[in-house]
Amino acid sequence: MKVQFLTGPRAGETTHVERSATTQLLIDAGMVKEVQEIPAAVAPVWFIGTGVHSGRAHVRCQIGNRAEIYDGPPQHLVAAFKKLGFEVPAHTVAQYTARFEPVLGVGADGAEMFKAIRKGHDDNLKKD
Repeated sequence: MKVQFLTGPRAGETTHVERSATTQLLIDAGMVKEVQEIPAAVAPVWFIGTGVHSGRAHVRCQIGNRAEIYDGPPQHLVAAFKKLGFEVPAHTVAQYTARFEPVLGVGADGAEMFKAIRKGHDDNLKKD
């Protein structure tokens, strides 16, 4: 834990100490006070990856344990991440745009087929 000395020759100084009965005694006596540590802001890590199964390019934004992935058309990339509260760096947009390959030959029938497959998959998950 982090404490700030309130009295003595170290008054005003902040240091890390062990959380113990002795530290609590110093806090209760008014000789030190606990200082709340504010974690540093974690910057998102951006990269362009390739889907294992699809082989398609995607953008991944990683912040700690949270990961967001986008593999749609480049013109919607910025808006998709903006809805999640992220600003996509210009160089990431440029790299993704250069690597993006649209799915060809799917058409409306193919899109409906994928929806039906997904729905069947989701329904099977609900049965378990």
